Parts: sequence; C-alpha cells; structure tokens
Amino acid sequence: TPLQVLYFHQMRAFLTFVQKHFYLCILFCVGFLVYAPSLTNQLFWDDEQFIYNNSYVKNFEVIKIFTENTIAGAGEVSNYYRPLTTLSFAIDYQLWGVNPVGYHLTNTLLHIGVAILLFLLLQSLSMRKKAAGAISLFFLLHPIQTEAVVYANSRGDSLYAFFALLGLLLFSKALQNSSFKGSLYNLSVTLTTPHLLVLTVLLFWVSVLSKEIAVGILLLYPCIYLLHKFTKKRVSSGFGLPLMALLGMSTGIYAVLRATVLRFQDTTNFFLGTPYGDSIVVRIATFAKVLLIYLSLLLIPVQLHMERTTAIVLNIFSGYTAAVILLFTIVITLGILELRKKHTVWILFGTFWFLGTLGPVSGIFPINDIMYEHWLYVPSIGFFIVCYGLLDLFFFLRKSGWPEKITLYSTIFIASLYAILTIRQNYLWANPIRFYSYTLTHQETARLRNNLAMAYADTGNIDAAIGNYKKAIELSDVYPQTHYNLARSYLAKNERQLALQELEIVIALEPHFDLAYPLLIQLYILESDRESAEKHFALFSSRYPESDLTQQLRKKLDTLTNQ
Repeated sequence: TPLQVLYFHQMRAFLTFVQKHFYLCILFCVGFLVYAPSLTNQLFWDDEQFIYNNSYVKNFEVIKIFTENTIAGAGEVSNYYRPLTTLSFAIDYQLWGVNPVGYHLTNTLLHIGVAILLFLLLQSLSMRKKAAGAISLFFLLHPIQTEAVVYANSRGDSLYAFFALLGLLLFSKALQNSSFKGSLYNLSVTLTTPHLLVLTVLLFWVSVLSKEIAVGILLLYPCIYLLHKFTKKRVSSGFGLPLMALLGMSTGIYAVLRATVLRFQDTTNFFLGTPYGDSIVVRIATFAKVLLIYLSLLLIPVQLHMERTTAIVLNIFSGYTAAVILLFTIVITLGILELRKKHTVWILFGTFWFLGTLGPVSGIFPINDIMYEHWLYVPSIGFFIVCYGLLDLFFFLRKSGWPEKITLYSTIFIASLYAILTIRQNYLWANPIRFYSYTLTHQETARLRNNLAMAYADTGNIDAAIGNYKKAIELSDVYPQTHYNLARSYLAKNERQLALQELEIVIALEPHFDLAYPLLIQLYILESDRESAEKHFALFSSRYPESDLTQQLRKKLDTLTNQ
C-alpha cells in the first residue's frame, strides 16, 4: 500500500542516517539515557540567586543582564559576569517557569552537544574515528561531569564548552581550507574559509560571555595550529597567526573591561588576609596538591561531592610539588618520545589542553574557591587525550596494534561503570535533603548545615530544621542569615522569646540586615514592648521612610500606643 511504501522509505532513510552517523547517534542515545533520570531533579543550592529568585531572569531584562553582575537580579553583588548563561536561564524561564525539567533538559542536551562536537573536533585533528568515539564517550559519561550537568546553575560550563569547541572545530576546518555546505528545503548555505574565521572569533567571545574561565581556551588555538603542522594535511597558515593575535589582543581588552567597568566588587580575592590570598607562592604550592587530587578523581571517580576543599600548602618545596614536577616530566618525556617515534603529538596536546584550561582556576589569580569538581569539565578532555596518547605509544613500542576485542570490551566496561556511577550521582542530586545530607558525610560546613535546615523547613520538619541551624551556628557563628532562619523556625513553633533572641543576634552581627527589622518590630509589638519596638523602628524607618511597610509598622505602633 502507499502507506507501507512510505514507511519503508522512511525506515530506510533512518537506517542510512544511523549508519552514516553511527558514533553521533550512540553519543546522543547513551548520553540521554544516562542523564534522563536527572530531568525531574529539583532546583536548589545557588539556583535561587541565579534563576528562580532573579528578577532579571523572570522579567527577561536583557539590558540589565548584559550590564550588571550575574546575581544583581537577586539583589546581591558578585564579580560573576555571565550574561549569555543568564540569558539562557531567562529563555528557559519564559518557556518553563520554575519547572526544573526544562532547565535540566537544556543542560543535558548541551552536554551531549559538547560530546558530539568533541568527537568531530578530534576527527578533524586526524584522530582515528574509534579513538575519537571512545574519548567522547568517556567524557560524556564520566561521573565527575555530574556537577556541571545536573546542577542547573552550573550550565555555564557546558554552555561555554559548546561554543568553545564549535569555534575550535571551525578553526581546524579553516586551517584545512574546508568549507561547510548545508541546505534546508530550497535554502542552501555555503561557509567558506573567511566565514569560518569570523565565526571562530565570534564563538570564542560567545563562550567567554557564557563563563569567564573560557579565556583558557585561547591557549588551544596555537596548540591546534601546531598540531596541524605535524599532520600530512595541507594547512593554510596565512591567517592562523593574525587570528590568534586578534584573539589575544581582544582578550586583553576584555581583561581591562573586567577590571574597570565590568568589575562589580572591590576585590576578586576572597582569601585576602590569609596566606593563600596574600602569597602567589602559597597558591602555586597548593595548586600542586589540587592537581594531584583532580587526577585522582579522574582516575578513580568515587566520593564525588560539592563544597570540596583542601588544606593550603605553605611550602613550595613540598612533596606535592615534587610529585607534580616528576609526573609531568615523565609525561612530557613520553610526549617527546611519541613525537620522535610516531610523529604524533597526542600526549603533548592533551597535556597542554589539561593545564591550559585549568589555568584560569589554578589560583594563580585568586578567585572564589580553591577547587571545584565542575572546574574539570573541559580540562578532563585533555586528560582523556593524554591517556589515549600513552596507550597508543605503548602499543606502538611493542610493535603491535591495538587488540580489537580487548579494546572494545574494555571501552564497554569502563563506559558502563561510568554510566552507573553517573546515574548514582544523578540520584544524589535529586532533592536538597538527600543532596545536603550526602555532602555533609564528606564535608561539614556551616553553609551546608544551613541549607539542609532550610530544606527541612520547606518540607515542614521544623524540629530537624532547628537542629541543623544550631549545628551551623556551632560550626561558624558569623552568618546573620542562619540566625534569621532559626528565628523564623522558632516562630513556626510559636516560641516568640527564642525568636526575639535570634533576631537580636542578627542585628548585632549585621546592623544592615534589613529583613530582620520588620519581623523584630512586629514581635515586640505582640509582646507589648513599645520601647524596643520604637528603637528598631527608628533605624528601619530612617532607611526606608517612604515604603509601604514602614507606614504599616507605624500604624501598628500607634495602635500599641493608644492601647
């Protein structure tokens, strides 16, 4: 029948497409299946400031998104400037509201897209298809990527990686004088080398505006340029150096802008006044230790968790520094051996990729923390490339090819293990109580305790919330927010005196914590303590003389006076 003929042709076209793009289909299907359980995960942690309580996101205020700091819409100040990531959240909000599914779906598709672009990039650099497929699959499934994918606010990692890898791919194609041709119905498009070069520059800056650490990608352009020099493909080098010079100069301009008009806080050094913040030698010594931790997590991805930190290293001549120098000396030596024996540079290329993309978060320029798992999102690609280069050199020196069956079975086993561990991580990120409880088994901090308490309060478990707020205060009694939250929990149990005590502590810790004043004033009115209510009202009304809340509180005080 005509319907059967149509079905036959559609199936044949589908199977032809799968056969032609087999590796891409595998990456898409496997990636989606592994991350599908995360689609129903909740939004929490910093998702509040970056997404669902950010007025610029909710109201789609594009001009403010591009001219103010990333969490200004939540009434906070930071030195984050990621307008394109924030814009993507704003688009999601218009489509999904606060439904977490849309945000997680976008993150999952971006992550899969990065893996596909990585496969295409490695192929354009003359890597064997099977090797490019395995590296892309390991990148896709490695459980350390969970933090960058399942944590909605961490979209900046996959977003900048997507645009950065697309830019590197176009740069690689331009070096080979390649062109892209595409058609959709009657519309056809051809991208020649000049088009690819313009898009390369634009994509680099799109990636930087997605997340600041994308500036580390700048070092990969000369690496790709030199890598092509070691291949037998004809390379058009006339534009390579000028383009890289243009990217370098524009990065300098960006650095100046970030230090002036796009600088939203007085300092980016959150460790000022500590040995780590005051000494670059201490930061380099500590980074040596962090590098070893990162490598251990990539090799054995267990006990992964947020809020990861480590003790600083004061001595540059520590065992950590010696171990890192020895390790990279061996790797570089093997890379040179690979170059001489095989005329390939995968070990060196992967090493520069790993170290170059880690550079912006190495601590040389101190930022907001010492280490995060999601900072390994792009650097992990270099790690996998180095592993491939080492194995390839090993089999070459043994004068034997890759054992096909052992390689296939090993790839399936490692990918399956990664998939299981990633699904487990997705499960741990499902809701705030499970997530914070798990993280606290590895890292005890006041912030985690406070967040767990807030999660319990949201579910109505006030006793558990109060217990965790108290533990947070025991760990670090410097956060007025914790006392404010504890006061609200006491009020939920109608324990006014305890709530008053906590609110007074809030004011003592931070006199400008304005959220506490209206609640404190109303409680003193309920307790008929006119003198205390008037004292706090005078401070609050001096800052907000015309607000409706000030007028309401004034009326309540007048009523108390009349009584």
